[in-house]
Amino acid sequence: MTSDHMPGPVCLIENIDGKLMVNQEALTILSALTQPVVVVAIVGLYRTGKSYLMNKLAGKKQGFSLGSTVQSHTKGIWMWCVPHPEKPNHTLVLLDTQGLGGVEKEDNENDSWIFALAILLSSTFIYNSMGAINQQAMDQLHYVTELTNQIRAKSSPDSNEVEDSADFVRFFPDFVWALRDWILKLEADGQSITADKYLENSLKLKPGTSQEEKIFNLPRVCIQKFFPKKKCFVFHPPTKWKKLVHLETLQDDELDSEFVQQVAEFSSYIFSHSKIKILSGGIKVNGPRLKSLVLTYVNAISNGSLPCIENAVLALAQIENSATVQKAIAHYDQQMGQKVQLPTETFQELLDLHRASEKEAIGVFIRNSFKDINHLFQKELAAQLEKKWNDFCEKNLRASSDHCLALLQDIFSPLEEEVKQGVYSKPGGYRLFIQKTQELKKKYLQEPRKGIQAEEILQKYLMSKESVTDAILQTDLTLTEKEKETEVERVKAESAQATAKMLKEMQIKHQQLMEQKEKSHQEHVKQLTEKMEDKNQLLAQQESILALKLQEQEQLLKEGFKEERIKLQKEIQDLQMRSIETSTSVKLVIAEFAQDAKKMLEEMQIKYQQMMEQKEKCHQKHVNQFIEKMERDTEQLFTEQNRTPALNFQEIMTFRPIMMAPICLVENHKEQLTVNPSALKILDEITQPVVVVAIAGLYRTGKSYLMNLLAGQNRGFRLGSTVRSETKGIWMWCVPHPSKPDHTLILLDTEGLGDVKKGDTKNDSWIFALAVLLSSTFVYNSMGTINQQALEQLHYVTELTELIRTKSSSGTEEVDDSTEFVGFFPDFIWTVRDFSLELKIDKSPITEDGYLEDALKLIPD
Repeated sequence: MTSDHMPGPVCLIENIDGKLMVNQEALTILSALTQPVVVVAIVGLYRTGKSYLMNKLAGKKQGFSLGSTVQSHTKGIWMWCVPHPEKPNHTLVLLDTQGLGGVEKEDNENDSWIFALAILLSSTFIYNSMGAINQQAMDQLHYVTELTNQIRAKSSPDSNEVEDSADFVRFFPDFVWALRDWILKLEADGQSITADKYLENSLKLKPGTSQEEKIFNLPRVCIQKFFPKKKCFVFHPPTKWKKLVHLETLQDDELDSEFVQQVAEFSSYIFSHSKIKILSGGIKVNGPRLKSLVLTYVNAISNGSLPCIENAVLALAQIENSATVQKAIAHYDQQMGQKVQLPTETFQELLDLHRASEKEAIGVFIRNSFKDINHLFQKELAAQLEKKWNDFCEKNLRASSDHCLALLQDIFSPLEEEVKQGVYSKPGGYRLFIQKTQELKKKYLQEPRKGIQAEEILQKYLMSKESVTDAILQTDLTLTEKEKETEVERVKAESAQATAKMLKEMQIKHQQLMEQKEKSHQEHVKQLTEKMEDKNQLLAQQESILALKLQEQEQLLKEGFKEERIKLQKEIQDLQMRSIETSTSVKLVIAEFAQDAKKMLEEMQIKYQQMMEQKEKCHQKHVNQFIEKMERDTEQLFTEQNRTPALNFQEIMTFRPIMMAPICLVENHKEQLTVNPSALKILDEITQPVVVVAIAGLYRTGKSYLMNLLAGQNRGFRLGSTVRSETKGIWMWCVPHPSKPDHTLILLDTEGLGDVKKGDTKNDSWIFALAVLLSSTFVYNSMGTINQQALEQLHYVTELTELIRTKSSSGTEEVDDSTEFVGFFPDFIWTVRDFSLELKIDKSPITEDGYLEDALKLIPD
């Protein structure tokens, strides 16, 4: 933002009827200032020419209002943001405050808050007064003695900031005293002195412990303690008093030449020596950070609390660190979005891209975060990055699976059509079929960028065609019994080998994941170690304060102020102790974070080891089942050899449909049920007998999880993790029956009943009725126990006779005759989830079936 964007000042903090309020227009301006800010505030009695000096610092003749009457013109605190004239890419923020001590104001407390806010917000604080520094001038500066009653350095109520000025020195601005209308000579004991020496002499303490000495010394002690760096400027009257009312329109040659020179020297000093506004820990303040400080301090005053420096910094850290986490995540997303092309050829390729993007994201956070107490935000970043990584892994998996399935369908569809036409159902057909299959496998494997699922999807596809391969093998009359037996063994060995290969790939992937976890935590620790300049900055601050305290002690020793010297000695000892504690904490921070990383890594190691053991057991179970199946097929091959030619080749050689995931069978769109044609096409291709298992129950009771288990998969039917129902309509998954050869298991997962989002409960009744009509086994899923509430929730069963007819004759009364229903109704299974009771009745153990039977007993009339 330049001065062109802000041609004049705006009110930052309004003073309306003695109440301080923040101006939203000024906050908007601060929000747009991304550069570091140098904040110069001026305070002083009303009608002492403060605004004139601030206009000069802004490089303008007019801007802040110059009063020409006995009334104070500036109300509250006004702000003007201009480009810094000597520091490129910095903004100079000028704060002009209302005149203190205005006779028309009744509430002096308001002046004290204006004074305190000017100190809290600035990096250079200018106190503007008229004439010499005498006792009257000191008495008028009583606001400085009230600071410890109005500002807290720490949030802890036990901290005694009144006694320890070191806490204030860390964040108090540099002090400049501007003496206006100076008409005296700068002399002491007949010798010329500088304005700074004049200020130093004026701040000397008066020996003694009487009330008079205490009153005299108090403002001087406060200035010396709170403002270790002090500067003084004197300004001659600018012109004759009659021209003062037109001061802002006068040219420099119309003003006193010495005054013009003094203003130039003052401006040059402010530009060259005023520092960037810095918070505890070396945090550079920009516009948004200054905005946060303004809001925090004014809100505290409005709520009757004391403005607290520590709380303001922590509140700012909360806001900025939270935004920094999102900034780092956005950078990660951008980098991955630009670099990653899914599916990646290997898992390592995705891993390398993730590591590079993660390192940059951590760097973004480390560079922009501060005051991250207990590393809460860094841990949040680590958790979000891990989630993003898992999402990319999942997307990569899906992209590879989808691409491979489409590729297999494209490559093998001609072979499937040939099998349906009976091309291989002839003598010698088996060898032709195997030869063709091998050629197509080779073609598939030669295709680029199939991704990490290439082998697994191929093996699942080939396994789904085992029955076709077996049928062609058994019907090929040119093969001898020995050749068929050898071929069965070969297929068995190939399948076992493929399973072992997939298991090995999973172990390699597991190892890569563990290495990634370790490297991720190492990267966090490494960059955190490099970020320790925050703590080093704190050490430097304490060293600087300690040096100033020692200088002050030396001066008091010379002047013989025993009581003040003792107080100061205690402050120095406290500072030395804090320095040691801070130095120790730097090392502890690194050690604690490294320990956290180690613990998280160990937990992940255990978790992944358990997962791998489970995966290995599942694969071993699959291998054993496959071997058993091959043995059964071998026996069947010999016992049914003579009958094989009589088989219907068209039926035997029909491929099982590929269903890697469920598909919607009956769609529920805006409470209207429609059948999905894609699902019907799959059903048309199934020539085997089907076992149909349907599940129904209230929404969010875990039905889909059970159905995925029946399919032998961890994923498939959608599992919800919110209060919303995930499944809509009826979804279908056709898989080979695990214990009935040449049968297909059809799983039907229904939408959750009783969803509060649905207005028409009639729709639930139809879903329930369809599940009953279509299934051979009907599973009802509920939570807790089978009590009256659970039975009332199963009211859908009482509505079946109103929704289903067993005969076409409209005169038949099915309500009174349940025998018609029993003839076609499925078997009934009730699954009771989250059951935490003991299966006992009258202290005697019972079975689950006994529990159900007892729950269904009728109450006698």
